[in-house]
Amino acid sequence: SDLISLRGEKGCAVKIDFFPLRTRATPLPADYKIVICNSLIRAPKTESALKGYNRRPMECRIATVLLSRYAEKRSGRPVNAERLADLSGFAFSQQELQQVLGREPLSLSELYAKAGLTEHEWSQAMAGRALWQPEDGFKLMMRYRHVLEETARVEEACRVMAQGEATSLGRLMNESHRSCRDLYEISTQELDTLVELALQPGAVGSRLTG
Repeated sequence: SDLISLRGEKGCAVKIDFFPLRTRATPLPADYKIVICNSLIRAPKTESALKGYNRRPMECRIATVLLSRYAEKRSGRPVNAERLADLSGFAFSQQELQQVLGREPLSLSELYAKAGLTEHEWSQAMAGRALWQPEDGFKLMMRYRHVLEETARVEEACRVMAQGEATSLGRLMNESHRSCRDLYEISTQELDTLVELALQPGAVGSRLTG
C-alpha cells in the first residue's frame, strides 16, 4: 500500500492500525529472510468473483449487527459497534456465539428470523448496502472466528518479533494461513501448494499475502 511505502523501515515489519490510523515498526528476527513468491494466478474480474470478494465484509457486518443487538440486551445499554473489533470488550461464550451467529451457515430467512429485523431495518443496519444470500449460506461463525483470532495473532506476532522469536512468528504465520484458507476461505489451491513447498525445505512459517 502507499502507507507502507511511506512508513516502511529497513529490517522491520510495520503494524498498521486504521481506527485511528497509526503505524508501529518492529524489527524482524535477525538471521532470517522474508521471501515473497508470486503464484502467477490472476484473480478473475467476473461479477460472481466480485460478489465473492464483497461477501466477507458483508458477513462480518452482519455478525457485528447481531452481536451488537445481543450485547445491548445483555448489558442493558446502547452498543455502538461498526466493526467486529469494536466488540472486543465483550466476552462472549461459545454457547452465546453459536446462539447468536448460528452453528451452521444461515439462510436469508433464518437471518431475518434470528435478528427480528425487517428488510428495511436490515438495509439501515447495513448502511444501505444490499443484503444477498450466498449459495452456501451466511458463514457468520467462521468469519467471526477468523477476524478475532487473526487480530490476536497480529498482536502476538508484534510481541514475539520484539523478542526475536522467529519460530513463534513462523507458527503464527502457519496458523494465519490455515485460518485464511479454512475460516475466511480466501486461499486457492495454488497458494496452498506454495505454502507447503516453502515449509518442506525448512521455512519456519508461510502464508498467503496480498
